Amino acid sequence: MAIRPTFYGFEMARMALFASQRNIDVAGHNIANMNTEGYSRQRANMSAIGVGNLNWKHPVPKHGNVGMGVSVDNIQRVRDEFLDVRFWKENSDNHRYSVKYDSLNSVEMLLDEFTLDNMDAVFSDLSAALTKLHEHSETPEFASQVRMISQTFCRTVGKLSSDLSFIRTQNLTQMELITARVNEISKHIAVINAEIRAQAVFGTVSNDLLDQRDLMIDELSTYGNVRRVPEPVFSQEKEMLEIGEIDKYSAIGGFTIYFGLSDDPHDEGIMLVDGLHNEYSVFHFDRADFDPYDPANPARITWGERRDLRDEPVTSVNEGEPLIVSSGMIMGFYEMTNGIGNVLESGETLDLASKGIPYFVSKLDTFVRTFVEEFNTINEFGDLFESYDGGEITAANVRISEEWSLNPMFITRSTITGNSSNQTEESDRTGAGRNDNMLRFIEALRKDMEIEDDVGNTFTGSLRQFLTSFNSDTTIEVSSNDRLLGQSDVLLLSIENLRASVKNVSQDEEAINLAKFQKSYGAASRFMTTLDEMLDLIVHRLGIVGR
Repeated sequence: MAIRPTFYGFEMARMALFASQRNIDVAGHNIANMNTEGYSRQRANMSAIGVGNLNWKHPVPKHGNVGMGVSVDNIQRVRDEFLDVRFWKENSDNHRYSVKYDSLNSVEMLLDEFTLDNMDAVFSDLSAALTKLHEHSETPEFASQVRMISQTFCRTVGKLSSDLSFIRTQNLTQMELITARVNEISKHIAVINAEIRAQAVFGTVSNDLLDQRDLMIDELSTYGNVRRVPEPVFSQEKEMLEIGEIDKYSAIGGFTIYFGLSDDPHDEGIMLVDGLHNEYSVFHFDRADFDPYDPANPARITWGERRDLRDEPVTSVNEGEPLIVSSGMIMGFYEMTNGIGNVLESGETLDLASKGIPYFVSKLDTFVRTFVEEFNTINEFGDLFESYDGGEITAANVRISEEWSLNPMFITRSTITGNSSNQTEESDRTGAGRNDNMLRFIEALRKDMEIEDDVGNTFTGSLRQFLTSFNSDTTIEVSSNDRLLGQSDVLLLSIENLRASVKNVSQDEEAINLAKFQKSYGAASRFMTTLDEMLDLIVHRLGIVGR
């Protein structure tokens, strides 16, 4: 049997020391980044080095093939891509519902105060004032009271319309900020892609760069649907020519990010970051480009040009076409900003089917117009209400007419004309001393009627019941969204916990690793010392055997 080579074990001992040291370094890096946002714990993957097909002069028997030590193959991030994809999907849905939660709760608070406090009081006061005027039809004091309450009605509905519009304006401002942030993220990912590719050319990629990119994708998923597609490595000359004779290393490590509804990875209209060419798309949003309440021209973030890392435009990508998403904060703002609450009118733009600010404003305008039309029709002497701008009456522009503001007795007290020879023309027109018209005004507040809003929804009942229904409709919408948000919160937390259990650093586990590899480092050191003592014996003592 052959004696093994003299220095056979020293390389094995060196690799054992290196492997233990590298594992201690990895544990230390993990501990140092326990609280770093987006950090994924790392581990050193090791494998045993076999003897292989070495050409020994004397064949090594099976019991003598013990291998040549250990190799640290790579430092791997501990991450589950399947959980990442699930997280991005649920995170997108969760932020959609969160946006709607904030807006709908603001609307609900406004309508609760409007319906239960302000309008309930206005209707009660108006009925009481009309009753007083019915009893004292020729008394200017009571006519002035009716006019004052009507002015309060106009101010109340105008204030609510203004508050609803303010919520919508806030949403538009948020959409502007989101557009700017998405542009920043897309450029950041393109820059990281370029760095990853540059490192991959030399055979290694920093795991921390991969964490940074995934952290950017995590944030991107809050804004809309996101998909991450790794670019293939083109090794065949034919394939390289088909894609434009790019350098064979250019695709290594790059991720293309798709943003939006389409499932077609070749659809350039949804490509946010081009992982193959270090390019990224830029979005635009200008609130002046659309009509605030026109379903045919809703608020949309639009596609712009594609740029390279020098911020130079390289091509236009469906410039001006709307960015359509089905989830995320962008979808939430689309729904609350554009939603008219009519599925038939929505078509492919799903946000129009939601009950957003335009829906609530439309309901309010329908209520105001119905109220005004009833009172103007009953008042044969002239219109009691008009608009500030001369256009169609809405909650935002309604006011009492100029004639009524100058003369409280402008409200018609009777439609029965006088017939006495000594009555004046004025008394002929108003039925002086009569009060039957007041009963008609009071009846208008109470009678059932068919009320149709701007999007074709029909309600049958009194004006007061319409307001109650309006408020109940809002409550149902809020409740429905809250249930969806609650379910999403539970699912998102579950997925986050699963993802954290895979990628987060465990203090106990790393402490155990430190102790384990510290001991293995000590053992490898002892192995090296033993080999050194063996070599010393061979060099200094075997030479005197037999003397």
